[in-house]
Amino acid sequence: MKRNPSRAPSVDELAKSVDPARVVLFQKLREQVLALRSTQERTMYDGLDREWTPAYYQGNRQLFHVHLGSGEHLGLSATVSLNTKKMVPSVLESSTIQKKVRDRVEKARDFRGTKWVFFSLETTGDVESFMELVRLKYRLLQVEAEPRP
Repeated sequence: MKRNPSRAPSVDELAKSVDPARVVLFQKLREQVLALRSTQERTMYDGLDREWTPAYYQGNRQLFHVHLGSGEHLGLSATVSLNTKKMVPSVLESSTIQKKVRDRVEKARDFRGTKWVFFSLETTGDVESFMELVRLKYRLLQVEAEPRP
């Protein structure tokens, strides 16, 4: 869906344009992330891909955003940003994150202190592996937001 600056589409509107196989995976991803307490769903304009995308937030911090299968990203995929000083070491040392996910994070390029990591979500197993990373980022953001003594 191309950008109409006067009105952002809803996530439901975006999902209507996706083929049925991807909708099932997207709904599974959506349900799991929205089960995390106080997670918010909104749409954002991805200037790189020039399209509206669903995005998920913990407070004012983005957990990740989803590519529903247009433009460069033909299948369902997601992009997560990780701070290289605070989050990446926690991901790489985590025993709850699958090795293939840790490897992808490790190999991602660092851009000004942030790794933008792209994940293809073709199966329910891919969604589960990705959600392990999202849950860890969610926990790290909660700790970051806690008041310090």
